[in-house]
Amino acid sequence: MKFKHVLLIVSILIIFALSIIFLNELKAASRKLFSLYGLAGVAAMVFMMDIVIQPVSPDVVIISSTLGGANLLRAAIVGGGGSVAAGIAGYFFGKKIGSKGLKIFFSPGHFEKGETLFKKYGLWAVAAGALTPVPFSAVCWSAGIYKMKFLIFVLTSVLTRITRFFIMGWVGYLFFIN
Repeated sequence: MKFKHVLLIVSILIIFALSIIFLNELKAASRKLFSLYGLAGVAAMVFMMDIVIQPVSPDVVIISSTLGGANLLRAAIVGGGGSVAAGIAGYFFGKKIGSKGLKIFFSPGHFEKGETLFKKYGLWAVAAGALTPVPFSAVCWSAGIYKMKFLIFVLTSVLTRITRFFIMGWVGYLFFIN
C-alpha cells in the first residue's frame, strides 16, 4: 500500500474520531456559523461535513440553524446545495481514483459485484445514500468509480438531499421546540 493511501485512511479515521469527540461543539459551531454567516455558512458547513465519510450527519447543521432562526425551507435548499456540491466533488474524486484505486482495498471479485450492482441500481443507491444514514460521500465516490451517468447522479442527489434536509430539519424543529 502506498504512503498516500495510508495517509488518506489515517486522515479519514482522525476526522471520524474528532467528529464523535466534538459533537456538541459541532452543534454549537453550526448555530454560531448561522448567526455570523447566515445560509452561506450553512452551505459551507454541510459541504465540509459531506465531503468525507464521518459519523456526524449534516442534519445537525440544518437543525441547529433552524433553531438559530433560519427559515426551514431555505436552510434545506441551501444545505442541500452544499451537500450536492460535496457529492459532485466526491463523484469526481471517485472517477479520478477509478477502479485502480478501489482495487487496492477490495478484491477483483468484490469490485465486479459492486460494479454490477451499481450499474443496475445506481440511481437507487444514490437515493438511499442521500435519504438514509448510509454515508452519502461513500455513495458519491462509488457513483464516480462505477461511472454512473453524471446528470442522473446530480438530479437524484438534488431531489433527495433537499427532501431529507427538509424532513430532518422539520422533525428536529418539532422535537426541540415542542
